[in-house]
Amino acid sequence: MNIRTPSMAQHSPLIDNLLVHVADVLGFPEACVLLEDGGHRTLSVFRKHGHVRVRSIPVDSPLLRGVVHGTGHIYVADPASEPSLFSASARILLIDLATPPPYPRALLLLNDSTVSSGAEPSVTEVETYRQLVSSAVIAALDVQHQQRRIRELEQGRTLAEERFTVVEQLDNAYVEMDTVAAAVQICAELAMKDVAVFDPAARVVAMSEYRSHMSRPEWSLMAPILDSLSVMGTSAGKPVVIDANALTSAGVNRRKIVTSVSGRGEMFGWLVFDETPGAFRPNDEYIAEKAAQRIAAQYVTQRRIARVADDTRSVLAQQLLHGYGALSDIDARAEHLGVNIAAKRVVVFVPVQTTDGRDFMPEVVEALESCLDTEILATQEASGWSLLIAVSDDATSTDTVEKTRVAVANALSVSDGGPHVAGVSSVCEPHQLRQGYDDARQIVRCIDRIGAREGVVTVFDLGPARLLIAHGDDNALQRYVAEVLGPLFGDRGEPELIQTMANWYAAGCNARVAAMALDVHENTVRARLARVHALTGFDVIGVSDDRFSVQTALTILRLKTPGLLSLASSAPGPDRTAPIP
Repeated sequence: MNIRTPSMAQHSPLIDNLLVHVADVLGFPEACVLLEDGGHRTLSVFRKHGHVRVRSIPVDSPLLRGVVHGTGHIYVADPASEPSLFSASARILLIDLATPPPYPRALLLLNDSTVSSGAEPSVTEVETYRQLVSSAVIAALDVQHQQRRIRELEQGRTLAEERFTVVEQLDNAYVEMDTVAAAVQICAELAMKDVAVFDPAARVVAMSEYRSHMSRPEWSLMAPILDSLSVMGTSAGKPVVIDANALTSAGVNRRKIVTSVSGRGEMFGWLVFDETPGAFRPNDEYIAEKAAQRIAAQYVTQRRIARVADDTRSVLAQQLLHGYGALSDIDARAEHLGVNIAAKRVVVFVPVQTTDGRDFMPEVVEALESCLDTEILATQEASGWSLLIAVSDDATSTDTVEKTRVAVANALSVSDGGPHVAGVSSVCEPHQLRQGYDDARQIVRCIDRIGAREGVVTVFDLGPARLLIAHGDDNALQRYVAEVLGPLFGDRGEPELIQTMANWYAAGCNARVAAMALDVHENTVRARLARVHALTGFDVIGVSDDRFSVQTALTILRLKTPGLLSLASSAPGPDRTAPIP
């Protein structure tokens, strides 16, 4: 049902005509009605007739006090007492319209800017016209109030309809797609803003841009802002509008609506609306609040599933290693866990060796995450544990693998799980994880083949020799080492030759680098390699096949007897001008 009320357009001419009549009867050319504005402590012009130059009067003006505490009106033949208000007036008449509460105080001002003389109106005339004008003003204010109320009701109805649409679409996205990305996309469409979800570490989990526009979202600048909100302890799930002026120091130029994504006492991240491509609207905070609730519910549900089912991270690791499961399922699982499945990783395989049944690997994983400051996925199979260790995109493969080897060796040594062996792959792209897993297991088979009880070995330590060692007979491997390196041992052996070769291979067959590591002259290194040739018949400098044969024997020897082939420090020694014999 449509409610029809009189409009101000209908009442305005009535008040204007009444002002014309009152001014004419009382002998003034100009008239206006002043209404009190409580916020500014003034009375301002509501309606006027003629060229009244007074725009407002302070409530503490002596004239107003005279009207209120006097007879209800005041006639001033010399407005010089208020020159700042009535500098262009010759005479004025102020009448208190005595509007009852809750209406604002109203005054009728009659002004004459030309003739200073004139008879003061009688009390009867003032009271008659005071009642007429007061009634007209009250009626006009009633109409204003009704119109304002109707607008508020209409806005409330529109707002309720929009909010119902928000809840309905968010629920549909939650039921049909069940992903954070879907909720973010719906938020962007409903609010017509750029939207993103951040994890507690201020990393982007999902984002969506509303259409295409020139101004790009400022997501990369949000980390310090979200950190500060975490410190401030903002109310869970309540949107906070951050003014752009408070963000200029962080390089942010637009306002943001930030809502914490929290549920069951756990903080999952932040939902952020960027004020682009348009200004925020009244419903945007509601959209943010309800969307944050739905996203938090998704996280809570995923956590519950993770507790009831198998370890979700373990399942994800197996999916990445073995390539089973739908890609959409892998993406959804990784998104809820906050795992970046596009990251490069090093695969570590640790075979099960304990007999007491104690699971020590969670301690190892925790120690590795603390040491390497990175994300690790771990999964257990019947034969052992596989660790998928994330590495940075710009990390060099050899340095990263060696850093990982040292960290794994240290973590295993303090786990109190007894001596351990482990294989470490090279840095793998996501599609290479299966190959990295196979390489790590092959390294462990090499270690097991030659009977070593402990040691963490990388794919670079073995090189291509791992293909021979992994499938060779233990006795045959020992005979091979004896045939190649046997003359360097025994009573007539020269152990420094073994150390020299080990450092020479570690230096990439560079005599100068090896000499610096051994703190000898490079000619000494060449002389020792020539001595190896003389004793064993293998020319590691001049014949590539001999070089590979000796390297393979040294690799087997290193695995068989850890610590025997310790590499010297790579720090350069002092300058030398002559070989050291």
